[in-house]
Amino acid sequence: MIFWGDLMNGHERRAQAKRNAILDAAFRLFNEKGYASTTVSEIAKCAGVSQVTLFKYFGDKLALTRETIHRFMDTVMPRFEAMISADVPYTVKMGRMLLFKREEQLKIGDWLYNEMRWDDPVIQSLIADFLRERVRTFYVDLFTQAEREGSLPTGVSIELAVAYVTMWQKVITQQDMIRRENIEGLYHLFLYGLMGMPPGADEKDRRA
Repeated sequence: MIFWGDLMNGHERRAQAKRNAILDAAFRLFNEKGYASTTVSEIAKCAGVSQVTLFKYFGDKLALTRETIHRFMDTVMPRFEAMISADVPYTVKMGRMLLFKREEQLKIGDWLYNEMRWDDPVIQSLIADFLRERVRTFYVDLFTQAEREGSLPTGVSIELAVAYVTMWQKVITQQDMIRRENIEGLYHLFLYGLMGMPPGADEKDRRA
């Protein structure tokens, strides 16, 4: 016997599968062709759905893009959380996270840097909520371990370290800062400031 609830669950699963296919197709095509050069019809065709279905779930291209960015952040975050829970020293965790974050940013097509509507209030709200609700807690845990292991610099509290990271996150999400050519420079400034390498450090330390 088939119950109504089973039918509804099956419908919901099919609907979610279509949404995921559309989001996957959008992210893939944005990376391959760029945001402006990708049409809604191309996304629908790549996802194996009609344009009517696409509009049913997302409304328009900008709404789809907002959801694509949101999904990307939700996909990446569990990997950072896994790094935080790993049983390794703070310095190892920080090195792994910075390397992973830089690699992920380098994988993303130029559309995210040069074409995205970072001034869109909905996208700004998505990023602000993400940083406030998930990333801040993430860094509090990380810097608590750093303090416990004596890895925070003298005079730097957990609160100050979190404020520093939060400040940098705001900087790198500004429209005029989000450029692929800025990635290396921003990471260098984040790690070493304007004074360059720390005393006694060499190029191998910088790459670590």
